[in-house]
Amino acid sequence: AEGSVSGVSYFSYSMKNMNADLESEKERGFELNRVYLTYKNEVSDKVSFKFQADMQNTNTTEKTAYYMYIKKAQLDLKVTNGAKLIIGMQGMNMFNVAEKNWGNRFLRKTAMDMNKWSASADLGVGVELSMGCPFIESNKIYGSLLVTNGEGYKSTSSDNYEKISFQAMYGENRLDKKDGFNIGTVYSTL
Repeated sequence: AEGSVSGVSYFSYSMKNMNADLESEKERGFELNRVYLTYKNEVSDKVSFKFQADMQNTNTTEKTAYYMYIKKAQLDLKVTNGAKLIIGMQGMNMFNVAEKNWGNRFLRKTAMDMNKWSASADLGVGVELSMGCPFIESNKIYGSLLVTNGEGYKSTSSDNYEKISFQAMYGENRLDKKDGFNIGTVYSTL
């Protein structure tokens, strides 16, 4: 089965404490901040899957080894035109539009990340709906409902509580690639 492989890496050079003593100059140097490796495959016109590995140095104070873990491992099943069932480790509906509106995630974390309101991915099942707007042809109406473990992609299920996340949006969901506007709401509970 043929699929597509893609990846992205974020590098930086740190010049911390340039004028300090020699001991602190060890903080200067090149850094590999994040690496994503993604494999996607469309098995049929109704079934596709995505596997994404994420690598980062999770211990930023001691500068230990890099760790690779599964960020996404999902199966998408198109139920009808505009409706999709998603099973597995998937991106949370709390993040997707906010990150695409922000557009500069590699420069600065979004409010969702900074405030730790939700993990960006979690294990569970979800339903996504998408349909055209009857009033303005270029805009769409989106909806998403997810039931996930609630611990995120870096932890396994540790309690008997699931997270329920809901998203509703009208407008353009990729403002980083297209002009337009959007308005929406997200809600989650554990």
